[in-house]
This record gives sequence, C-alpha cells and structure tokens, in this order.
Amino acid sequence: MLPQAFIDNMRAQFPDEAEPLFAALDQPYAAALRLNTLRGAISTLEAIAAPFTDGTVPWCGAGRYIKEGTRPGLSPLHHTPLYYIQEASAMAPAVLLNAQPGEYVLDLCAAPGGKSSLLAASLRGEGLLVSCEPDSGRASLLSSTLERMGVKNAAVINAYPGAIARAFPAFFDAVLVDAPCSGEGMFRRDIASRDAWLDGSCAGCASRQAEILDEAAKTVKPGGRLIYSTCTFDRRENEDNVSAFLERHSDFSIEDFELPGLGRSENGGLHVWPHRARGDGQFMARLRRADETSQRSAPKAAKPAKPDRDTQRAIEQLMAIAPGLEARSEIVRRGDMLLLVPRDMPDLSGLRVLRDGLRLVRAGKNYVEPDHALAMALFPEQAAGALDLDDEGALRYLAGETFDAPGRGWTLVTHRGLPLGWGKIANGTLKNHLPKGLRRAGR
Repeated sequence: MLPQAFIDNMRAQFPDEAEPLFAALDQPYAAALRLNTLRGAISTLEAIAAPFTDGTVPWCGAGRYIKEGTRPGLSPLHHTPLYYIQEASAMAPAVLLNAQPGEYVLDLCAAPGGKSSLLAASLRGEGLLVSCEPDSGRASLLSSTLERMGVKNAAVINAYPGAIARAFPAFFDAVLVDAPCSGEGMFRRDIASRDAWLDGSCAGCASRQAEILDEAAKTVKPGGRLIYSTCTFDRRENEDNVSAFLERHSDFSIEDFELPGLGRSENGGLHVWPHRARGDGQFMARLRRADETSQRSAPKAAKPAKPDRDTQRAIEQLMAIAPGLEARSEIVRRGDMLLLVPRDMPDLSGLRVLRDGLRLVRAGKNYVEPDHALAMALFPEQAAGALDLDDEGALRYLAGETFDAPGRGWTLVTHRGLPLGWGKIANGTLKNHLPKGLRRAGR
C-alpha cells in the first residue's frame, strides 16, 4: 500500500500525473545495467554482456535493460569492469552533466558510485573526478566501485560538503548533486521504503538539500554548470528547492534541456515519471553560474615526493609487471605504495582521502606486490603475463582457489579478456592474490 499522505500530496501537486503514477508504482520495475566504456567500444562490450541484456536505455547510450530471468550480478563478469548494475533513471543525471575529457568534475553525494563511474567513463581518463561521500562506510563502497570499474583519474574523499567547498572554491567545471531525499521514486523497486516514508521527511530533506546546494554552488567555477537531482517526486524537494536556490544565488541561472526518451524540461527541471518512461522516479535541474571571468580558482597543487633510489627501483619492477602502463612520469610514492596520480590532482591535505589516483604496487625492501586496483585498470596486452579463464576457471579464481597454470611470475587473471585480479605463477601453480574481501564462497 502507498502511504495515504503521499497519495494526497501527489494528487494536490500533480493532478494529471497522480493516478497513472500510482498504478505504475504497483508494476514490476525494469532492472538495468550500464556498460563501462572505459573498457572499449560499446559494440564489443555489448557482445560480451548480450546474454543478460534486452534493449537500450534511451537516454544513456551505454545503458541496457536486463533480460527478464537473468541475474548478471551472479556472473563472474560482474567482478570485472564490464558493467555496473544501475537503475535506468539513475543514469540520467550523470548523462545530463555531460562531462567532457579534460574537465574537473565533482560528484558531491557520490556513494555507491554508479554516477561517479559514469562520469569517469565520460572523462575517458582525462581531467579529474572528485567523488565525495560523508558517510565513511558508504565512502569505502564508493572507492571499491571506482576501483572495480578501473578508474584512474579520481579522488575519493570522505567529507561533508562544507569541507569540499572550503578546499575547492570556484574550481570545478561541472558539479553533480544527487541529493539525499525522501526516496519516493524508489517505491516500486523498494517496497520497504513505503513503510519508512513519512510526510514530514519531505520538508526535512528539502532543508538538508538546500544546505548541500549552497555548499555545492561555492565549488562551481564561473561559467560552470551544476546538476541537481533527487529520486523523489515532491515539489518541496525539487522545483521549490531550485527556485529558492536561485533567489539566494543571483549568479546562477536555470537552463532548459532535453534527453532522449524523457522529453524536454520546463523551467530547467524535468521529472522522470515511471508511467511515462521505463525507469523509476527521478528529478533533474540544470543550473549555470555566470561567466564573470574565465579565471578558475587554483587550490594548492600536490607536490609529489622526489623519487629516490628505492622508488626508482620499485618503478622498474612495476614496469616489469605492467610494461604497457602509461604516464610513467606521474608515478609517485607515498609510504610503501606507488600511485599513478593525475597531473591535475590538487593538494588534498586536511581531507580524509580514501583514494587519489590509481594504486599500483606496494613496495618493500625486498619485494613488490601489484595492487588489485592496478589489475582492474589494465588491459591484458599491458601486462607482462595474462591468463584468460573460462567460466569454471573464473569461478574457481573468485572462490580463492589455486590451480595449475603455465608461465611464471605476476600474471593478470582475466575472464573474457576482462581483468579479475592478480595471480603469481611458480612451478606450474597459480597462487591466488584476489583480496580476501572480494572472494566468493564456493562455486
């Protein structure tokens, strides 16, 4: 049953949409996934994922609906960077942001990472993505998502929006605020959310969203764009919030837009209605900061440590493991870890940073061990050794097993040409180096 107060609100706010909406919320939702275009052409990725997919999400070229009766989350392919399981409407805000290679992009409410990984794919490894999440547990999940999807040019920060605003004033070309909300758009997919919903939560959410928007505005450079989105229907959290924001920030204006399959916005805002589109509820608005100057604020640049003899030796050992790794000049050492840090990475001191760039290897006095993040970012031809496993072998690997294998030394373990992790071969046996937290029980 839908909450009666929700029914009354929708009838009052959207009389033409309310009854079709209520009927749609009692229908099965359409599950979807998004192909990870950091791993190649969509046609190639689509061919691998074909057993699970049934039709393209109109507003996202890499989005695919999941074929009824299939469970791609149980496939070993789900442990590769091939796809991310993501509700179709949830893809739209990052598509609307339209991140371009070379831009500086902020995802301010980023966990669990679906939108951030889409933004990273749009950047194509160029520029900088800062993904922020204030909840520490969800920030760890966000970091894991970007690791699995093979993202190289991102920083994951566990901080509240105010700290991000202070660290990055007028810095970003594009900012996405997919704000915490009352979650009415998920009533079809998550029945339990109906019981958790309270009429008063909409007003409370609207107040918190306004605070987040005010902090987000400080991070947008002159001429930059800000996308505000929620997965709820209520005007207080959506249209009213945008109108109030514009009253508080005279240097921002609304911009209309159009998305395939969703239509054109009105006064800069667009609802995704479950009875009109094959997706859950979503609201989006596009805002633009006045271009008073072309000057971007410039936070203090990070200063990589000067490479010493041990670091140079570790880099040489790294290149023996992954000779095809690009951008050697941007490799830095922090403690016992070598990282590939984007050249545009600012100084993040004072913030809790979970990830800044790509972790490459852990280097000790007498050893070098490649990090799992490096495996997920590599293509087989970039590694000194690679071993592709069939379905049975991939499941064995994911369960943590060792097995017979030819070759010697650190080997990139793949499935259908996509990375699963590292193994080290000695005396005809591959020792499994998949992190224990990522292993699946049994086969």
